[in-house]
Amino acid sequence: MKRFREVADQILQEASLARVHAHVNNRPFGIISAERGERTAQENKAKHSELKAAIRAHGLGFIEMKGRYIENHGTEQARPVDERSLMVIGNDPEHVKGFLKKHGSLYNQDSVLFKHPSNSYAELIGTKEGAWPGLHVHHPVGEWKPNKAPEFHSVMKGRRTFAFESFAFIQQRSFSNRGDPNAEEYDLLF
Repeated sequence: MKRFREVADQILQEASLARVHAHVNNRPFGIISAERGERTAQENKAKHSELKAAIRAHGLGFIEMKGRYIENHGTEQARPVDERSLMVIGNDPEHVKGFLKKHGSLYNQDSVLFKHPSNSYAELIGTKEGAWPGLHVHHPVGEWKPNKAPEFHSVMKGRRTFAFESFAFIQQRSFSNRGDPNAEEYDLLF
C-alpha cells in the first residue's frame, strides 16, 4: 500500500506536468539555460541565478527544470549535457521570443526553444554563430509530448519528462500498395 507522501508526491508531479501542458497550449513560452559544459559548477550556478533575476526583471515567469541537450550538435565535439533549464512564460509572444534570443546569445547558448501559443509546433532558434541549427535559424522540432526522453528533452521535479517531437509516415511499397501506375517507378515493378 502506498504511503500518503508517495501519493501526494505523485499528484504533485502530475499537477506539475498538467501545469506545463496548460502553458504549452495557451501561452507563449520558451526554454533556456545559462549553463555551458565548459564552465565550472560554480560558474554555471552563478549564471543560472543571473538568468532567473533577468527573467523576473523583464516581467516574465519561469518554471525550473533540467534539460538534456546535445552541445555542439553535429560536430566532433558533440556531447550530451544535462543542465539546469528554465521554462520562461509570458503573455506577449514577441517579448518572450526577444528575451530568449537576446539571453540565449548573452549566455553563449547554441539555441533556445520557443513556442507561440497559436502554433502547435515549437522551434529551436539558433543564438550562436557556428553552432547548430545556425545563428538566427528557426528549426521546427514538433509538438509537445509528455513522458518522452529522446535526444533533446526536459525533466521536471519528480523525474517527469517531456519533449517536442514530430514524425512522418513513410509510404512503403508492398504487394497491395504498388503506387500510381502512371508514375515512372511503376514501370520498374513489372
